[in-house]
Order: sequence, then structure tokens, then C-alpha cells
Amino acid sequence: MIKFFSPDEKPSGYKLKDMPSINRQDVVKREPMIAGGNRPELCQVMAKNMRILEKPTDCIELEVYTTRTLDPTFGQSGAEPWFGAA
Repeated sequence: MIKFFSPDEKPSGYKLKDMPSINRQDVVKREPMIAGGNRPELCQVMAKNMRILEKPTDCIELEVYTTRTLDPTFGQSGAEPWFGAA
């Protein structure tokens, strides 16, 4: 699996399948900064963030389905499940 980037907290880098979870965590982490505001700009950003959150969640669900479908045929890879935390 290709490694994408190597931040300080994970020098070995993240894999492609880690990215949806990381993206989702980043959006959720930033949301409280704008959630309390009533300005139109903040409301627009919050609405867009809610739509953005659907995309990585869909990717995670598809990967879980694929893993559950393929594991009985090909066996488990022995790797820890990635969906839920990066």
C-alpha cells in the first residue's frame, strides 16, 4: 500500500484507506469553531461541512463492506481494522 504523508504523530505515513477517516476527523474537529456563529458565512460553511462529511463516511462504509465481503474468500489480512480511527 502506498504511503501518503508522514506527520510527526505517524512517521511511517498513512495509507490511502486511512484518508477518509482522517478527513472526516479534521472536519469534525474544526466544526465547533463555527457551529456557534449566526453569521451567514458561518452558516454556509457549516452546511457545506455537513455535506462534505457524507463523502468520507460513504467511503468508509464501502471499505467495510468490501472487507467483510472479501475476508471469507481470501482470509483476513491480519491488519487492525482501520475504519473508526486513524
